[in-house]
Amino acid sequence: MRTTKAVCSSRGQEKGAIWYTSFRFKYLLVVIPALAILISSPALAGGSSSDAPSRTFIYQRALPVEIIEHPEFMEKHFASKTDGCAIRWIVYKAEVNSGVIKHLANCPTPLESQYSIIAAILDEIVSDESIANVFHTLFWGRLFQADQELGNEMAFRLALAAHRSDLWDSDKGKPVTGNHNEAVVKIANQVMIYPEIDRLFTGFHRTARLSGAEKVIVKKADTLPFFERLKKHGVHPEEILPVDAMVWFAISGNK
Repeated sequence: MRTTKAVCSSRGQEKGAIWYTSFRFKYLLVVIPALAILISSPALAGGSSSDAPSRTFIYQRALPVEIIEHPEFMEKHFASKTDGCAIRWIVYKAEVNSGVIKHLANCPTPLESQYSIIAAILDEIVSDESIANVFHTLFWGRLFQADQELGNEMAFRLALAAHRSDLWDSDKGKPVTGNHNEAVVKIANQVMIYPEIDRLFTGFHRTARLSGAEKVIVKKADTLPFFERLKKHGVHPEEILPVDAMVWFAISGNK
């Protein structure tokens, strides 16, 4: 069911915006191919099975998605929420940013628990041919949220992957060669620190690969909120590791 109506100023939205609600039911079972299972295995992703997400993603579409047009900004917003977690994807229609979608989230929960929300939004995205046919980049934003105890899985995996990688000098806190941005992209893809995102896009017959990083932040291991977890994998307190960056994912397939 889809309804369309103009937004009233009493709703706190900007005048001129157009608001939709989409509510559809779909059932999707995705079993990860053997290669993806291997890449996201605990041994490669960061240790014990408790650190690794499940390998099978079951998606039951039962969440409404708000779709808000902002013609004055040449943007289209897709938003959904549940259990205190709110996510919004901004689709840019201006030619300079055509094909780019920005991810915004206020979710103090593990990334895996956000599946249903992101899947509902992605379902709407791929159902809109005008967007799906040009969608090539997802700007995720920063990996690390200092004010959240949960939801920093990718930051944890990046730090652990750097500790294990021959591309990173943990004593000096910098790449062995090259710059920080390039090193983070290579390390992140070596062990795929983003199995949840990979699995989600696979369910929609697309591929997501971390393609860019900038404004990398490095920190001493013992200052990180998940140091005790890192310590169990042999990380020493004085190691200086990459823990955060603004990242982009290249999206391909099924266009």
